[in-house]
Order: sequence, then structure tokens, then C-alpha cells
Amino acid sequence: MAFNSKTHQLIKTAAAVTLAGILTMSTGLLPMALAAEKESSNSSHTPVQVVTGYRASALLDDKGDVWQWGSKFEVKNGNTVIFPGTPTKMEGLSNIIDLSLSNTNAMAVKNDGTVWLWSRYIQNKDETVTSFYDKPVQITRLKNIAKVSNGAGLSAALAKDGKVWVQWIFPTSSNLKETMNVVATAPAPRVIEGLDKVVDISTSNNSEVIILKEDGTVWNWSVTESSLPYLDSLQTIQAIQVSGLSDIVKLAPGTGAIHHLALKKDGTVWAWGSRLKEDVNSSANKPFQIAGLTDVTALSAGRWDNVAAKKDGSVWTWGCKELLRADDACNFKAPIKVEGLSDIVFVAQGEEHNAAIKKDGTLWMWGDNRFGQLGVGLNSEIPIHNPNEKNVDAEQSSSIKVTVNGRPITMTEAPAYIDDANNLTYVPLRFISDALGAKIDWTSNDEPIIATVSQPQPHQVKIKLNEKQATIDGKAVLLDGVAQLSNGHTMVPLRVISEGLGANITWNSILRSVDITLLGAPVPTAAKP
Repeated sequence: MAFNSKTHQLIKTAAAVTLAGILTMSTGLLPMALAAEKESSNSSHTPVQVVTGYRASALLDDKGDVWQWGSKFEVKNGNTVIFPGTPTKMEGLSNIIDLSLSNTNAMAVKNDGTVWLWSRYIQNKDETVTSFYDKPVQITRLKNIAKVSNGAGLSAALAKDGKVWVQWIFPTSSNLKETMNVVATAPAPRVIEGLDKVVDISTSNNSEVIILKEDGTVWNWSVTESSLPYLDSLQTIQAIQVSGLSDIVKLAPGTGAIHHLALKKDGTVWAWGSRLKEDVNSSANKPFQIAGLTDVTALSAGRWDNVAAKKDGSVWTWGCKELLRADDACNFKAPIKVEGLSDIVFVAQGEEHNAAIKKDGTLWMWGDNRFGQLGVGLNSEIPIHNPNEKNVDAEQSSSIKVTVNGRPITMTEAPAYIDDANNLTYVPLRFISDALGAKIDWTSNDEPIIATVSQPQPHQVKIKLNEKQATIDGKAVLLDGVAQLSNGHTMVPLRVISEGLGANITWNSILRSVDITLLGAPVPTAAKP
């Protein structure tokens, strides 16, 4: 059967287009309404699809136009300016029927079956670093396409005849002519042999393509990352059926995801992936049902978080802690309801932000907005309507929240923050002593910081400023990030020290909070750090 195409800095933003009202939330689970214009309820641009990627978002409207925003910035003389997250219409794109956004690139399908690609580039000129969106370039060797899924270099295209094509394209140039050359000289698309009657596809960051056939079975096609540039010359690679899945009706699109989600005909959600952990299954790649989710109608997978909409229009999210080390496993927490949302028919999960479309065509967004990926701003023309939030600008620019055994910690000395270079959470050194009850010994910047606890079990962590090697209970470990001085404060990576001292760490990207559990020890009553 042929595929049916129907089937933490926020800068002042001025809406360039009325998108039936863009809505947002800062930290927490209460979305906030944004009135784009007084006549927004009569907008001529109604969202039909929204995709959320790494610090960026894109939208397809009912006119077939594409709008994109977020992750545009300029660095000059050491100062970083985040450009307003204003939805900008992509020139050169019209009559679009499908859209996909990866961490660096975006792809779109026109109603004539042609496929177009564009990228977000970093340009360094005259000591000024600028990010910008390039112009779309046609991938001429893909034709009669109905749907695309854009991964980290590996892309998949579902043709109207039910066949699946894969191609490796990874533009790295900030010059349009060079980009066109990259597209023209990329390995030729190749069809996945032995598969037909395909109705849905989804790529991942593991160089995998997940394929749903008309009969409800799910298949996996994958290659090694090193072989991607030679995709057109590889020997035939057969897709392998994913055992344990049947009656599947939809695959979750994923941006930067390393796991997979599938929606069953009965409204249940099933997950699998190489880094998932589920108590019932000894094999991480064996699909298992997400407990507590029923009557699901739409879903989306992120790097470690997920979102789903139910038949009643409610929205639910679930995920796991950050997978910072190669041996970390993702153990999903129970789904939680996103308060303030109803009548939702479409959802999208980004790196740390989310989007949803209501039955009335309005767009709702919440989560991280440090790079303008929510597409909103604070001024008199675009007010944020939320009586529970005093100042969205302050909330979005504020640091992450930290709790210890459920007790919120206010860090007056220096705020906790996430270092984007290595995706690590940093806290002031004093937090380790005051909030975690550790004894700190440190004599000078040239000597190691020694953190020690005696209960419930003795542990010791040694770490030096600007060094990636630490010692935990006498054993040397290699760190992903280093202890460092920042604005006169000693900041240390939270996870390695806390877990080294015997605590459990959980990261909630929806609430943007770090929850620390001290095992077998009372919550310290020392002064707040």
C-alpha cells in the first residue's frame, strides 16, 4: 500500500508571524499562554506539525510554509548575544507536507515528492562567531517521497510506493555553494531491500532506521557510524524484525534519541534501545510496555525524555537521568501529567523543550528557552499570560533547581548551572559540605579538594581544579568535566562527587531540577549554601 501523506537567556521578541498563539512555560509543568496578536484566534497560519530539536524548533503550517526559530546567536569580543526566538519563514520552501529536524540539519518534503535540506551553521568571520540558517538545497536523487526522518547524518525517506530509502548527508560548510556540492557528491541514496508496504519511519542517533510496515510489524535497519560515508557501496544490509512487537500503528519521531518508542493499536506505548533498563527484561533491546500509559494517540522521543498525548487530550512526560557515562543505563521514571494542557492532538519532544498543538490549532511550548527555542519574548506586544509566574525572563535565565531528600536547596553563594560544553551540572563547593554533610579538606588551589562522609558508609572523593582525573575511594576515575573557579566561586561537577559520596542523583529535564537522595542518612540541617 502506498504511503498516505495526509496520514537561560531570553531576549525581547517581536512576533514575525501569527501562529494561532505561541504558548510557553519556563521551569515547572504549567504552560503559559502567549498572545501573538489580538487577532491570533483568526490567524491565517495554523500549525499542523511542530518539530523540536537541539535548542531549535520548526513548524509546518496549513499553507505548506515552514517556520524556524531558536539557536541563533552571535559571539563578539567575548560577549554572547542570543538572537530573539522569532519564528522566521524559510524562504524557498512552499507546499511542504512533512518536516524533520535533527540536531544540526532539517529536511522537508514538498507535495511534488521532492526533498529539501538546510542546516544551522556556525560562521567565524572578523573575530565574530555567528550562527544562522542556510538556504534549502534540493536532494535531487530522492523523488516521489512522502515522509522523511532526519538523524545525525543518516536520513531516511519513505517513498509513496511504500519503499524506504536511506542516505548519508552531513553538511559542514557555511558556504551555500559548498553545501550544494556536499549534497551533490554525497553517497547515493539506497533502498532498503526486502521491505515494502512501509507506513512509518524513524531514525535515531545510533545510525538506525526503525521501520513500521502495514501489517503492524516493526523492523530495524542499522549500520556502523564509520561506514556511513560509504553507504552507497556497502553490501546489501537486511532489516531485522524487532521481536515482541505487533499491532503497532505509529513510531515516535525522535531528535537525538538513542532509544525507540512505538504506539500499539490498543493505545499502549512500548520502548526499547541499547541503553534502556527495565526490571522485567534482562535484555535492554527487548521491547517493554511503559507502565501507566494507556489510550495514547500521539508520542515523541527525545534524547532521554519523552512526551505523549492521550485520547482525552492530556499530555504526559517521562524520562530518565542524564546518561553522562558510557555505562549509564536509562531507567524510565513513571509518566507525569503536564498540568495546564488539554485538547492536545500533536506533541514533540526536543533536547530539553517540548511542543504541543491543540485541537483548536494553537501551539503550546514549554521547557528550556536559553536559546530562544520556545519562540517567545517579553514585551507589551506579546504578553505572557500566567498568574503563577512573576517574570518569565527571570525564570528562564535562572539556574536549575536542586533538592536533597526532597528538600529544596537555595544556593545564595552561587547558583547551580549546566555547563553546555560537557552537559554537566555544577554546584558550589560549599554545597557539598552544607547540603550533603561532607567534610571538606582543601588547603590551596594546587592541592586536591578532599570530600569525606562517614555514614551510612565511609566514602572519599579527591578532585583537583582543572584536572580530569579524580580519586573515588582510592580508585582513579576519569571525569567528563573539571572543578573550576567561576566568578570567584569554586564550582565542582555534582554527579561524580555526590555519587562518589554514596548519594543517588536524578535529573528531571521537564522541571529542570536535580534530585539528590542521601541513602540511610538524615537530611543535613546546616545553613543553606
